[in-house]
Amino acid sequence: LVSSYSARDIVLRYIKHKMNQGQKTFKSHEFQSDVQSFGTFFFKKLYSPSTYNRQWRAIRSNKEYKVIGIADIVKEKHPTSKETIWKILKD
Repeated sequence: LVSSYSARDIVLRYIKHKMNQGQKTFKSHEFQSDVQSFGTFFFKKLYSPSTYNRQWRAIRSNKEYKVIGIADIVKEKHPTSKETIWKILKD
């Protein structure tokens, strides 16, 4: 059975999965490595990391995460590194 999930669908489901597991934040490098594994494992879809990153930027820009019960996703700076941390704010 071939999955019809787009990279955008998988990114939204990944974020909702993080939220449902009680995770309120995730780091950029976690997203880049985990979302591809998540898509392959749960949806049998393999997209490139750059495809997922493009979709992630579009979702943030358009605030599409609101459709999955997230009020906002805010960018925070890691206190000791240049890495970005994304904080999930529920409705």
